[in-house]
Amino acid sequence: VGRADFLAALYEDWANPQCHLTGVIGFGGEGKSSLARQWIETLLKPDATQPQPNGVFWWGFYEQPNVEEFFNAIFKYLDLKDINPAQLISVEAKAETIQAMRGRYLFVLDGLEVLQEQAGDDYGLLKDRNLCTFLRIFADGDHESFCLLTSRFPVLDLIDFTTYHQREIGALDESAGVTLLKKIGVKGSEKQLTQVVKDWGGYALSLRWVGTYLVDTHRGNVKRVREIPPPNQNEPVYERLQKVLQSYDSYITQAEREFLKVFSLFRLPAVAGQALKEVFAEDKKPGYIPPPLPQPDPITKLLRRLKRLWERLLGRRQSALVRLREQLNVPIAQLHSRQFDAMIRRLVTYRIVEEYPDSQYYSLHPLIRAHYA
Repeated sequence: VGRADFLAALYEDWANPQCHLTGVIGFGGEGKSSLARQWIETLLKPDATQPQPNGVFWWGFYEQPNVEEFFNAIFKYLDLKDINPAQLISVEAKAETIQAMRGRYLFVLDGLEVLQEQAGDDYGLLKDRNLCTFLRIFADGDHESFCLLTSRFPVLDLIDFTTYHQREIGALDESAGVTLLKKIGVKGSEKQLTQVVKDWGGYALSLRWVGTYLVDTHRGNVKRVREIPPPNQNEPVYERLQKVLQSYDSYITQAEREFLKVFSLFRLPAVAGQALKEVFAEDKKPGYIPPPLPQPDPITKLLRRLKRLWERLLGRRQSALVRLREQLNVPIAQLHSRQFDAMIRRLVTYRIVEEYPDSQYYSLHPLIRAHYA
């Protein structure tokens, strides 16, 4: 939403033979990785008008920050024919080998800020000299390949190359912010929706979380946004995000909170399926008897029955949501398989857990991981 001009600029860089690298720079949560993926998916469509790459290599430094692993993966992916990658000892040899390859390859280095200095006189400079050398040789070479970088910080090691273009992704304007809220399902007047965009500065991740919270808790009624403390306009962007997350903390269930605290400690994305469930399961050794759940008193039982009756009158959809929420208000180890899967689906819907269906794994946005860790 609202990024058509930015995507057009990426196509312009890709089609420009004098541009070898483009940096997509912006705050965490502005949608840098999502934009890169959207651009690539459109680029690779059968009816695309842009020149097609011979191959696409994507590397996420948040998941795999080891530079040596990065180089090994590149040469495992590329077909070097008679060249033995083990013989390419120096980083210069590695970069020159890629330069010499025939064809047009697209490399995406996502989350480069993990390997950049974040403060002081060296702010924005790469910490790893080998990676710095590799990118500078790539920028200086006579070849057809292209590299897209995403980072929170400007890549100052490349700023002196005319073959490097830096594209800064900013906040959504009011119109795009309103469109995003409507797409999520938030309901209200244009004036009310515009005010939400203004309050949160058009920051994409904040609007996504605020919108999803309203849809899940209040059927999208924008008037209930007052439940989330409005940000102070002088607050840094990341402090505003903390307010949204704190509102989620008070709303999510016990099982979801326990899951996020443990999942935030995972360095790598976690594979979906039974393996992930086993991390949180109680000991199921032979003879194991799970502890009995506390039984509610007669008054609580009566109130629950009245509540279920009221939910049936309001509609089945709301009833199912309420029942699921009650089922998840227990220790996570007590969830059975279907409840665990339903919990994951809820967290994916909230945009708290990121799902990658093609690769069948889950991960957390770095800002969310930092919050729960």
